[in-house]
Amino acid sequence: MVNSFLNRLFNLLVASVLLVGLSPLFLLVSLLIVLDSPGSPIFIQKRVGKNKKIFQMYKFRTMYLGAESKQSELAENSVSDGPVFKVESDPRITRIGAFLRVGFDELPQLWNVLKGEMDLVGPRPFPVFEALKIPNKYDFRYLVNPGITGLASLDSKRHSNFSKWMMADVDYMRRKSIFWDLDVIVKSIEYILKN
Repeated sequence: MVNSFLNRLFNLLVASVLLVGLSPLFLLVSLLIVLDSPGSPIFIQKRVGKNKKIFQMYKFRTMYLGAESKQSELAENSVSDGPVFKVESDPRITRIGAFLRVGFDELPQLWNVLKGEMDLVGPRPFPVFEALKIPNKYDFRYLVNPGITGLASLDSKRHSNFSKWMMADVDYMRRKSIFWDLDVIVKSIEYILKN
């Protein structure tokens, strides 16, 4: 109970500070997205969170409008060996989107953290249509809030190897603590700066 309270307090404080401090960057990125291609700068998608509750997840838009409807056309190019979709050199990504996908596109999810739907660190939430394809043996991921970043996010190759991706989530959940979250956050920042 105490750990849950401290975890929530930690997430609230960090997300609040980042949202205020990064607000000028949010405005700049939103302007660049709109200038680069038509459409809203924010992309909203239904994702599956803790206890399989569906919520609206926010991201900076990195693709052209109508990109989701073209996913089936690219399905055969998916590099993932599991039930999720992942393709390299995705033609649906905009010019500014390619830059944002290093990690900046996830920043609007700080709002999801404030709402209690996500944590800063945790398993990445799957879109509803992908979550339906994932075997029940991986339901352990729904015992905690999904995260903006996580162990699997630090190694793009894990997203291609589905079992390694899931094992990274297991590893995180076994060691979950505020100090472990801080370590993952620092490593995520280092990863973004290096790429």
